[in-house]
Amino acid sequence: MKPSLFFLLLATIFSAFPNDSQAARYIRASIIMDGKTVMKGSWSDNGKVDADGVWQYLKQIEFTSTEDFNVLGIDTKTTKSIHLGSKDKDELPNIKIKIAYGGEVTLKTLKLTSYYDQKNKKSWRLDSKEVDGTFNERLISRRLASRLRHPVRLFKE
Repeated sequence: MKPSLFFLLLATIFSAFPNDSQAARYIRASIIMDGKTVMKGSWSDNGKVDADGVWQYLKQIEFTSTEDFNVLGIDTKTTKSIHLGSKDKDELPNIKIKIAYGGEVTLKTLKLTSYYDQKNKKSWRLDSKEVDGTFNERLISRRLASRLRHPVRLFKE
């Protein structure tokens, strides 16, 4: 059998079977305080979710603390939740939440709740009210904005 005929037959056979595999998209998220990344997390999806949907992943992402978080000196052993930032009205916002493909927002304060994962390691999650409350304040690129399927507003003006 000629090689070209063999490859044609092989391509015909493989194209006859449906391929349901999807490419995975790795989504990094971070919490930055005073320019230093204090928490990191990640998620993955099939790449079809737009920026609004990706922002909602922040409710489920498990954040782990970094060395820069440990420098803050917050005792996390006995606390169920922590508040980062300052409640001083005159102080400028210094906390940033960033999620790839979903945008970013700058805040004065941020609440995180702790839980233990399957490996009995302490992780942190953003409060779902924080995620919803920052939805309309987040910044996204024009490229991401142009790809929104159904632009949504969670809160009425």
